[in-house]
Amino acid sequence: MTQPNLSIVRELVQNPAFQRWVLDPEGEDRHFWKSYLTQYPEREREVAFAKNIVQTLGFRANTADNTDFIEVWQQIHPRTQPTRQITRWAWAAAASVIFLLGTFFVYQHTLSPTTQVYQTGYGETQTVWLPDSSQVILNANSQLAIQGSWTEQREVQLQGEAYFTVKKQYQSTSGSESDRSNPVKFVVQAGEVTIEVLGTSFNVTEYAQRVAVVLEEGKVQLRTDQQSEITLEPGERAEFQPQTQELSKQVVNTNTYTAWRDYQYQFENSSLTDNSTLMERTYGVSVIMTDEALADRKITATIPSTELTTLLAVLQETLNLTVRQKGEEIILSKK
Repeated sequence: MTQPNLSIVRELVQNPAFQRWVLDPEGEDRHFWKSYLTQYPEREREVAFAKNIVQTLGFRANTADNTDFIEVWQQIHPRTQPTRQITRWAWAAAASVIFLLGTFFVYQHTLSPTTQVYQTGYGETQTVWLPDSSQVILNANSQLAIQGSWTEQREVQLQGEAYFTVKKQYQSTSGSESDRSNPVKFVVQAGEVTIEVLGTSFNVTEYAQRVAVVLEEGKVQLRTDQQSEITLEPGERAEFQPQTQELSKQVVNTNTYTAWRDYQYQFENSSLTDNSTLMERTYGVSVIMTDEALADRKITATIPSTELTTLLAVLQETLNLTVRQKGEEIILSKK
């Protein structure tokens, strides 16, 4: 895997406008950084890593107060450091230093040293690296909270949607070796559903207590507050309905549910009602259909997800609609 360019990461971390945007994704700097990512899509990894640093080190909204954090970052990666290809070991060491320093500053500057929260705004995604090097990609309008000490159990809480790539981890024995008969659980709490895994790749969606899990690799177990239980194999999707308190599962095309990671929507016979819900929770708009008959119109297509206008244009042409936008309202009607 290509590692982030540390020089670019350093410049982003030290940029007050970048700090403000990370701390307030919907603030006045959002348009600039949205344009920046459009102009330099190859820097997504650097931007994600720099955001992680700003959040982990506990930067403050008043950027003038962040001098101590900048000094720490400069010690990790000084401007005078000669350009060279960083080794895998050195990169892991640097990441460990950043995390340990981040933990210290979070402890010093927040009231809850055992909880770290990551959030995304409407139309925004974010890559989060967890303390065990597991990766989480947060979809728009989502929140991830890291819970506990991560020694006996790794636990996170999710609101919204995220894709998890979990690394296997084992308890250490009395020596320095890991005990492979004693794995460390990874737990995702999403609404009323608890998801337990060892090492796997899966997508979790949680909105209004409705939870869905799509498994691409490995094995996961779902359990509800009512003690219902279900196990997923790769290629299966489980869904929890809060009204009935039931868990169900089916075989699916996983790409349909995970394409958003590649900035795409992959619709397979998807209704306009489902598309409207997607737009509302992803972009923060309100969708109004002037005719109830529109709700059942279906679409099968792969559409870029970076701009709401692109999605609306495809829906308009494919489903023969008239689309009008008034501020935060999207009005859909028959032609």
